[in-house]
Amino acid sequence: MAKTIVQALGWILSMGSWGATIGVLLSHKWKQNSVEGLHHSALDTIANMEGLFQTCQVFPSGQKQCYSLAPVSMVVLACRCFLIFAILLGCIAGLVTLMGFKCTAVGPSTAKAKAKCALISGIMFLVSASCVIIASCWYIFSVMTSPPPIGPRRNLLTYKIHEAVQICLAFGLLWFIGSIFVIVGSRHHDPTDDVTYNYNQTSRAKQEYI
Repeated sequence: MAKTIVQALGWILSMGSWGATIGVLLSHKWKQNSVEGLHHSALDTIANMEGLFQTCQVFPSGQKQCYSLAPVSMVVLACRCFLIFAILLGCIAGLVTLMGFKCTAVGPSTAKAKAKCALISGIMFLVSASCVIIASCWYIFSVMTSPPPIGPRRNLLTYKIHEAVQICLAFGLLWFIGSIFVIVGSRHHDPTDDVTYNYNQTSRAKQEYI
């Protein structure tokens, strides 16, 4: 029973992180520029924010204009691939984990087979979380090491990481912890135990007892 609770907790953490990864993938708040220079005009106060799919300009009046991100750098393209792969693999792992729960009537019918199913889903969650962490760290390293571009008034525009990549890294770590919980909860100590979960015979047994 305790292992089922640990496994369920890991599934909840993993699927919550999976949903958050979808949100940050579509966000435009991955990095933002801050203006350096002595003369600050209205043009200098325009905040440029970039995501993995679009870039946005926020004006002092609060208006925002977004455009498709072009050209796409190798780092952005790699982060897209990592996150999309993590989302697809995480979706499959979430379904496989449900089949590995002992309290569900879907999937394998023996305890040993269910434990193996849960172990496979935990490894899939682990790979997905690793992809999210790698993408986030790679993007942060790229922003911190890239030379600052020159702004429209010949001043340096220093880019800094924004909230989306920080959220992505945090949920990647949380996803990693959830995958460990799923793997730990899938351990099957007694290899000779071949309990069969026959859910279709429950009602028949009750009728015979009556």
